Amino acid sequence: MGAEDNNDTLPYEDAYDEHERQLTKDFYNTCSVCPRIGTCPEKGAEEIVRRFKLAKDIYEMKNMSAVFSIHKGIGHSNPREAIDKIVVFFENYENYIGETRLIWVE
Repeated sequence: MGAEDNNDTLPYEDAYDEHERQLTKDFYNTCSVCPRIGTCPEKGAEEIVRRFKLAKDIYEMKNMSAVFSIHKGIGHSNPREAIDKIVVFFENYENYIGETRLIWVE
């Protein structure tokens, strides 16, 4: 994900139905930061990154393997560098089994 990404999936019906949306808001103690239809757009990407970090902590507490990558200076886009890193991850996924980590990509 891009650290500057303000595109929040929370208000959209193709990502959450109303029940799931409310569960997510309650669980993360959050609001929608979508610039066009959000309830707290002033929080922006920092709120989405906060949720991302909390999700990482939950995976870690449950001993679930995952790698969470946040790309600094990137918004809602898919730069070639990020795609290349995803490919490398899947080519080497066995190296990540049993590990949970958050990576800030410069």
